[in-house]
Amino acid sequence: MSSIDQSRAVLSQGIQLLDVLPEGLYGASDSEGGSGMGPHLRHCIEFYRCFLSGLGEGRVDYDGRQRERALELDPVRARAALASIERELAAVAEGLVLERSLIVRSDAETPAPESWCPSSVGRELSFLLSHTVHHYALIAQILRRHGHEPDPNFGLAPSTLRFREQTGATCAP
Repeated sequence: MSSIDQSRAVLSQGIQLLDVLPEGLYGASDSEGGSGMGPHLRHCIEFYRCFLSGLGEGRVDYDGRQRERALELDPVRARAALASIERELAAVAEGLVLERSLIVRSDAETPAPESWCPSSVGRELSFLLSHTVHHYALIAQILRRHGHEPDPNFGLAPSTLRFREQTGATCAP
């Protein structure tokens, strides 16, 4: 499965979760004192948006996120955003060259020229997939603390799923 397909699959997991999420749970705060699932999902959405908007010029600025609060509070809006990103990834997939060079910025203290780092389309897609799976795992824990059990594959890395499929193992990720 290509990195685009893997990203699309993980985004689809988010859509499927939102389709079955009980009302009121999306905006609920984490009982452990942290954020609820909304901020985690917004964060993932905005990273993908930064990637897609920077592809054309070859400059992906993850620090330039909009931090759209409505995505944290409105599951319908978040679902629409995930579906839009999934469609956009599908649209760019055919012409995407994974080895194509990019420069990226993330967590830079200042917007200085040296805060940009070389990367590639493939590397960034791998990062986005791992980053999203990590946040999905956090979302799964939040949901469990609220008494909602997500799909057992939600928040698991594709490599973990492959390992389990090949071996029949049920070990932790």
